[in-house]
Amino acid sequence: RNVRYSALLAALRAGETLPTAHTLDDQAETVLMSLLRRAGPTGLAGIPPRTGSVARPMLAVSRSDTRELAGLAGLPFYDDPSNLDRSYRRNTLRLEVLPDLAARFNPRLAESLARSAALVRSDEFYLQEEAAAVPLVEAGTSLSIPLGALVAVPRPVADRAIRRCLSLMRPPYGGTADEMEGIWSVASRARPSVILGGGLEVTHDGPMLVFRPVKIPSPAGTQVDLEVGANNVGTFRIDVERVDRVCRVAPIGAWSAVFPPDVVLAARVDTGGR
Repeated sequence: RNVRYSALLAALRAGETLPTAHTLDDQAETVLMSLLRRAGPTGLAGIPPRTGSVARPMLAVSRSDTRELAGLAGLPFYDDPSNLDRSYRRNTLRLEVLPDLAARFNPRLAESLARSAALVRSDEFYLQEEAAAVPLVEAGTSLSIPLGALVAVPRPVADRAIRRCLSLMRPPYGGTADEMEGIWSVASRARPSVILGGGLEVTHDGPMLVFRPVKIPSPAGTQVDLEVGANNVGTFRIDVERVDRVCRVAPIGAWSAVFPPDVVLAARVDTGGR
């Protein structure tokens, strides 16, 4: 996906827009996936109609209508066989869950989910605009937010200002609920600092809430007990969906990670080597 977007965006000339064929069904799937992973308003807002040079003009058109119109117009299209692989959560939702919910409760379920996303997105856009007015102060590799500016705005706006800072320091992650709780404990001076996943420290320096990268030593020993939810292990963040049986150890670079023996895991290393 990343390679495809990079290639298409690189081919754009000045002032051009890349349209994609995301449909109403894609929107419904995205909203339902966000609900399942306990996402906040940003996730529940679904797929935005536009992101930079990328526009999605077909979000109000169903996938079946898109296919029918393409056939009537003689436009060729390709069905990716991986879309039938139910080991991917989105495909299970697409092929089983959403059709079952629509048949049982609401035949216009996709439209309902898309409308809910649009309502959330409208509110979220306003709050993000307000948060963008909260100043960020750059100093070397650190970013700071004036504490006075945070307490001067409503908490939902302040939360988004903090998440904006996090996403700039540790792209693209805007912070978990546990991380936000830790950051606010520093902002209220209940604790002097907190270390977040990805090697990021949050502390206060006079009237400023400071976000700065730090090097964290690898944990001693060879075993780490993981709990359901977000686990910060050194400079890594490991999200655990469930823990139900003994796992084996597999080496990843200088680290070891534990996985069930019958699970294939996709892992990636970002440009910072994490």
